[in-house]
Amino acid sequence: DAGGETRWGISSKYNPDIDVRTLTREMAARIWKERYLADWGLERFPQATAHKLTDLLCTRNRLPEAIEMLQRALWSASGDPLKVDGVYGPITKARLEAQAASPQGERELVIALRCEIASCYERIVAQNEFQRNNLAGWINRARS
Repeated sequence: DAGGETRWGISSKYNPDIDVRTLTREMAARIWKERYLADWGLERFPQATAHKLTDLLCTRNRLPEAIEMLQRALWSASGDPLKVDGVYGPITKARLEAQAASPQGERELVIALRCEIASCYERIVAQNEFQRNNLAGWINRARS
């Protein structure tokens, strides 16, 4: 895996200041909250939506790309066009809040996010065949 050694979803490559070998579950939860949940204010969202968005940020660690996937998922889930520009501005934020406001809306968003994440992993393998051994695990993670 190109992300390097990983424990509790925290990758050594994208978190070089963390010794993942000694990372406890509690420490990882704090890192997730401080580095991922807090930045997007995801504590306010239903758990399933926050989980997939956090997973997306942790696995890709490229904020503009993660936001583009979120924007495509919002467009797909709602059917309403949304500019896919990688910017988490007021329009994307409002659309996310509106989509996650109802249980049905959240389910649709989570399904769309799972599809976006799985497609991202498939593109990685298409560009780098050496990653193929990781694909099944990545797809399982995307679908969880």
